[in-house]
Amino acid sequence: MAKPMELRSMLEGALVAALTAVLALIGFYLPPLQIITNLIWTIPLVVVVVRHDLRTGVMAAVVASILVFLFSDPLRGLFLVIQSIGIGLLYGHLFKLRYPAGRTVLLGSVVSGLSTFLLIGLSSLILGVQFNDIGNQLDKSMEQAIEFYRQTGLLERLTERGISEEMFREQMQYLVNLFKILIPGGLILSSIAVAILNFVIARLVLKRLKISVPEVPPFRYWQLPWYSTWGFIAGLALLLVGDHWHLTWASNVGKNVLYIYFPFLLVNGTAVAVYYYKKYSPSPLVKALLIFTIVLFPSMIIMFLLLIGLFDPLFNYRKLGVNFNEGE
Repeated sequence: MAKPMELRSMLEGALVAALTAVLALIGFYLPPLQIITNLIWTIPLVVVVVRHDLRTGVMAAVVASILVFLFSDPLRGLFLVIQSIGIGLLYGHLFKLRYPAGRTVLLGSVVSGLSTFLLIGLSSLILGVQFNDIGNQLDKSMEQAIEFYRQTGLLERLTERGISEEMFREQMQYLVNLFKILIPGGLILSSIAVAILNFVIARLVLKRLKISVPEVPPFRYWQLPWYSTWGFIAGLALLLVGDHWHLTWASNVGKNVLYIYFPFLLVNGTAVAVYYYKKYSPSPLVKALLIFTIVLFPSMIIMFLLLIGLFDPLFNYRKLGVNFNEGE
């Protein structure tokens, strides 16, 4: 009985390797589809690991990688494999072990982030791409934007409103410098977004195949763990210390930490708001007032949700017994 099962596993692994390679190559030869294929090409690996084991998935991944190298540009193929293979195998293994959804996404985000920074390191080593090059390109883009404003007469209109070219240039330079500082945080957030999208797609595919997957709680029950607040405090402390003692590295690290936290705090705060909205079912008049407030004062609402999202893990406003990271 063991031999037929092993043969079936090998055959399915071979088919999965071929399908995985085909999906990856579609993205290479049809660039408009690359955004989609980059998210789904490792899904077959997730399925084969769940249906069989990690060993079969690794073998399929190796064969698929070789096929991608053979039928595409080897360097681009290498970058794609590094970026995606790890998270595909990890998700397959965690789904098979029935890990809670929150922890699965967390581990997937870590692997996705490590893959991203490994790619950056390889790009620097092989292609000579440096962060300074990105900064220089941003400076050039700023100069082009200012020149465009000058040629179209928009700069003159700004001058009429009391904004001189020098003031406009200073504002643009501030934004460009801030963008340069936040590049690491942006890369981490993009890695987390990729991990979340991969998780959602993999989970949907597994459910369609009638394979049991961990349950994701309704949005109103999502909650950050209490200890996540310490990360925000550390980021804020680094920012204040850096600004006070003129430690650029500390200030920049603090800004990136806070930048990474903001989307999570906003989601957490929104979950709290949705919870109470569902709980109390406001009247049509209250609903109209809420919509009116959101439309007129979006910045104030966002700030309010951020604060709620920050303090909710500590005070547990909804009195939830188990948080999202524990998968219930």
